[in-house]
Amino acid sequence: MAKFENAPLPIFIHSLYRSGSTYLFNVFRRSHSGYFCYQEPEHEFLIHLNSTPDRLLEIDKDTSARLRHPDLDKPYFWEFHQVHRHLAGLFKKSFSFDDYFCRPDESLSMDQHAYFGALIKHAQGQAVLQFCRSAGRAAALRNSFEGLHLHLWREPRNQWWSFKVNNSFDPATQMIYNAKHLPPVLIDVRAQCGITTFHAETTEEEFTHFRSKPLNTKANYLSFYALWLYAFIETEKCADIDISIDRLSNDLEYRDLITTSLASFGATGLDFSDASAPITTFPPREQVFYENIEAIVEGIFLQHGYSHQSLRKIADTRQSLNKIFVHTIHTSNEAASRARTAALDTHDRFAEAAAHAAMEMANATSTRAELLTLSTELAAIKETFNARNALIEALENDKRDLTEHLRFAQSELSSARLRNEQQHTDHERLALRLEHSQIDLNKTSEMLADTQRMVRELQTEVQRLKQHNIRLTEQLNGECTRFTSLLDIQQKEIDQIRCDKRLLNEQLSELILRVPLVTQPALPSGTAIQTSDD
Repeated sequence: MAKFENAPLPIFIHSLYRSGSTYLFNVFRRSHSGYFCYQEPEHEFLIHLNSTPDRLLEIDKDTSARLRHPDLDKPYFWEFHQVHRHLAGLFKKSFSFDDYFCRPDESLSMDQHAYFGALIKHAQGQAVLQFCRSAGRAAALRNSFEGLHLHLWREPRNQWWSFKVNNSFDPATQMIYNAKHLPPVLIDVRAQCGITTFHAETTEEEFTHFRSKPLNTKANYLSFYALWLYAFIETEKCADIDISIDRLSNDLEYRDLITTSLASFGATGLDFSDASAPITTFPPREQVFYENIEAIVEGIFLQHGYSHQSLRKIADTRQSLNKIFVHTIHTSNEAASRARTAALDTHDRFAEAAAHAAMEMANATSTRAELLTLSTELAAIKETFNARNALIEALENDKRDLTEHLRFAQSELSSARLRNEQQHTDHERLALRLEHSQIDLNKTSEMLADTQRMVRELQTEVQRLKQHNIRLTEQLNGECTRFTSLLDIQQKEIDQIRCDKRLLNEQLSELILRVPLVTQPALPSGTAIQTSDD
């Protein structure tokens, strides 16, 4: 366990995306109590620590506005930039997703231990590390560095909808399911959701891959809720304080309780008066969708040995949030519900279109591979044909040589007859020689005839293959043209769906920001809240 001489113990904030972590980070950062706050120490953008640290200052207020984060008076990664000389070379690409879960012995890798240790050691004040990807390594961080550990969480259905603020959080969820040491319960979830396995040299390539393979709505929420449930269970085991951003935003008594609890651990000077997490209440017909999927996830967890008691405790904790959910019957609520339903339908159409486009692309790739194979076979046939031609030419040369030998033998025989008709023995010898030469010539003629026949057959086969290749090439060209047209049509449909999705998301955002998502003002302790069914 690492110790840092004369340094206060670090504070760790464990949360998931879109759960109020940037707000809590900013509460510590703006305090005058000497905190030195690191925002998302495992963020992939921190790879720039190693060679281009000034780029860390690019993430600023504009990014905050796009993500609907609280206003920050300094860039997100300002603290990292302040100490970047001590961090150069320590950050690894694997920290962001591959190392999301700790090893089976609940220990950090040497690289992670060195990196997080350097953050704590060189903090210019009491180190506060705000995580969005620590659920699988919270215990390892506690074992390595002690400190104060906070579990910040949000009601899952609202949190899932908050993911839709941009197109990064859903792919990031799939990338978490590609991490090393993925727990068995989440391996089953990955299989049920059809999440593919993919790794690349850069995180940007992995984001691009999973953006092109969106999950349908059911698998999307199932994979999210399983990760939410796992994070809640595992983080609670090592957390000193549990913080609900929903209650912190809407319950004054709870806000005072959290402030007091933090102070008891020495975390003072924190002001939560501006806590504001939007809350949406869902009508019964929408709740059925979530309840069915949550039941499936909880069933998987039970199969893997998680207790009914632990799941019941979480359900009761979620149920306790109902007292701060103000139910209001209003036309805009119904409109918002319809907008959410339309957004999910659009998402499903987009996911289906993306899957179809991927299938068409795979078919086109297969066709190109088949054409390449046929071209290779044709080249081999041409090579064989050329070898046959070379053999024929060699046999023709042999025939000419044998013919020349025959003529020479005949000439010798005639000369011998003219010179000495009396030399019968020589005549017989020459006749025998001529006979042998004639036999060789006949054999050669037969070989030549066989070879010519083989050549004719080969030429016929080559001609047939050429005609077959021409027909196949024309057919493949037609198929490629058809596939290209289909891909163009699919791309136009995808573009239209993306456009529709953006419009619906904008409408949804506007509706949520208007009436249904308006955060109710904090009420004094003991004040009753009137509720009504939606």
